[in-house]
Amino acid sequence: MNWSDWIAIAALGFSLWMYFKHDKKIKSFEKEKIERETLENKRARFDVRYDWIFVRHVLNLQNIGKSTAKNIVISINSKEPLTFQDGTTQYKINQLEVTEKAEPIPLIGDYQHTIKVKLTWEDESGKGVTQTAFIDDEGVNEFIR
Repeated sequence: MNWSDWIAIAALGFSLWMYFKHDKKIKSFEKEKIERETLENKRARFDVRYDWIFVRHVLNLQNIGKSTAKNIVISINSKEPLTFQDGTTQYKINQLEVTEKAEPIPLIGDYQHTIKVKLTWEDESGKGVTQTAFIDDEGVNEFIR
């Protein structure tokens, strides 16, 4: 065997090594993608709207995820005092199915352009989720884990 045969063998070996290395990366990426999609199908997500309707303001909550949300706790933190109808800053909802909207949740206090809302819930992913976002009266804010 001369040196050109050795170069051809080395090139073939390197090509095979690169092929298997790349194939392993692709399979790993596909496995991660499938796991992410499976987990996403077990998660609840929320759209929260802060609306001013005539002389009262409300929170509108909708589950836009792919899983039922349970034991939902909504907490409000704002510059000026703002509470739910019972005078507390926490509101509980037992369960919201996929695409289900909660009844509008009335708020008591002065109108505010922006409030801080924290949602805590459980879903099929097996983990409790806590998300905090600033909600304003100009659009929808999505809570995503």
